[in-house]
This record gives sequence, structure tokens and C-alpha cells, in this order.
Amino acid sequence: MADKKLSALTELATTPAGDDELYIRDVSEEASLESKRIVVTNLMAAAGLVGAILSDPPSGQCRIKNIYRNPITKEITIVWDETPEP
Repeated sequence: MADKKLSALTELATTPAGDDELYIRDVSEEASLESKRIVVTNLMAAAGLVGAILSDPPSGQCRIKNIYRNPITKEITIVWDETPEP
């Protein structure tokens, strides 16, 4: 995979399993150590989404633009675009 861009990989067209792995860049590490992986369950737990009720966007398909977490209320806001690129 070192010769492929992340955007060139095949998109997962289904809901990810809790043990599926995602690429994450840990900006708190030095450059040679910042590329890491995280499982979906741990990412959702860190965002406070484990056990949360999530609704679908009106079109049923979307591209996530950003995820915000209010550190005081712990409320999560997900911003999406309803017309993802093909």
C-alpha cells in the first residue's frame, strides 16, 4: 500500500465492523511515528458514540465533512454532504 494514495483505495460500501481498522495520523508524535491504526470501536468510544443513536441523512448516502465534539457538553455534531462524489 505504500505506493497508493489513501484516496485510491477501494471504498467500503457497507457499515464497518467494530474491529475494522482505520488509518490515523497522530499529530502528537514525531513525524516518523505518527502513522497509526485504530479500530472503529475505539474511535467511536473516544468520540463518545458507543451506544449512541445515529440517524441517517435524508438521501441515505453521504460524505462526512467533519465531526465536532463539544468538550463541555460532550455533544457530537456530524456535518455531512448529501451528494457524495462517485
